Amino acid sequence: MISPQSTIGESDGGGCEYFCKPAAGVQHLRAAHPGIVGIALAAVSAAANFLFIPRYPVWALIIIAFDAAVIWALATDRRRLA
Repeated sequence: MISPQSTIGESDGGGCEYFCKPAAGVQHLRAAHPGIVGIALAAVSAAANFLFIPRYPVWALIIIAFDAAVIWALATDRRRLA
């Protein structure tokens, strides 16, 4: 919170809650398992491209196939293959 006597740019740290909390959310996202986040993003992309099949059938199917390959690659246990 900024006191009435403070100058521009000075604060007692109370204003940080408006700007620092989104950064804490990004750090929490980084702490999540990258494979789970990647699978979730690829699944959302594949689901969204189902909506584009009537308009752009070839492109949508290519992207859906790519998303399926990404999901397979992230879900495969690479330690077992080596």
